[in-house]
Amino acid sequence: MPKGYPSKVERTCLVCGKSFLTIPAAVQRGGGKYCSRACYHKSQAIPLETHFRKGVGQTTENGCVLWAGIKDAKGRGIIYSSTHRRGKRVFSAHRVAWELAKGAITQLENIADMVIEDRSPNRKLTPAEVRSIRRRYAEGGVSQQQLADEYGVNQTTVSTIVLRKRYRLVN
Repeated sequence: MPKGYPSKVERTCLVCGKSFLTIPAAVQRGGGKYCSRACYHKSQAIPLETHFRKGVGQTTENGCVLWAGIKDAKGRGIIYSSTHRRGKRVFSAHRVAWELAKGAITQLENIADMVIEDRSPNRKLTPAEVRSIRRRYAEGGVSQQQLADEYGVNQTTVSTIVLRKRYRLVN
């Protein structure tokens, strides 16, 4: 190596801003931009929105956007993203659409939607049945045990429904 030529040069990582040393030849080749492979991979991440836009199809008369991208076995839109910052590889297209339009979905919002839309996997009663139990018990003339027998649940379940300890999100 020629005299006075530095063996290492100090650089600043373009991703994390950390200072690091690299060889001059790497800089000359256009490299020496990232302190680690992890930072390099972060720099290569394609925004999830970009993946989503590739799958968007035409819009119907009523404003629904049809999914033209990849679909799963049940016909639901999915997005593959091996370089997204969340580290996850498969995303549901409808969930990405919601998050792009309205922000991240909290667990509470997800549970509320599941109850309102009647999609709870452990549920035995529909929201309409819960409302009926509350109304009929409040009107009087029927016991919790009678309601439990009628709806095929335990009396304790009826009690927790009436006291709004269960199905709290059902009005």
